[in-house]
Amino acid sequence: MAVSTQLRRFVSVGCFFFLFIIPERAFCQKIFSLEITGDYRDATMIEMFIDLEKKYPIRFYYDPDILPYYKVGYDCKGRNLYNLLQTLLPPHNLTCIAARDNGIIICRKTDMNADYVRNLLRKWDEDEIELPDFLTPLELVLQTGAPPASTAKKF
Repeated sequence: MAVSTQLRRFVSVGCFFFLFIIPERAFCQKIFSLEITGDYRDATMIEMFIDLEKKYPIRFYYDPDILPYYKVGYDCKGRNLYNLLQTLLPPHNLTCIAARDNGIIICRKTDMNADYVRNLLRKWDEDEIELPDFLTPLELVLQTGAPPASTAKKF
């Protein structure tokens, strides 16, 4: 009888693993393996994330206060999303993890814990995240070559 109970537990855990864990991991790998193309030499990191969300089936979750506001200076031609993020984030002590169906959380390495992630996702869900007012739409910057004088802030 004890062998039968252990066998049932083993099968139950195995089924859970194969039905829920493996597909989630495979989807995360699919998100990070997206091939990205775009010219972000004149875009801030936030503008780049906004543009990537428009072009690809991904969603970035982040606290705008922790991201640098200067131009990222990347021209991505067929670049793997994971490799791009691993080039872009670590110099700012930032990291990324997959979240939800198509989401990527960007946060400080020191903030990587379940409470922070849960709180960040809640803030995005409840529209509590406000983007800085000096950001301009990337399309306008690319068309004119410069942000409008009324929205640009000097540092």
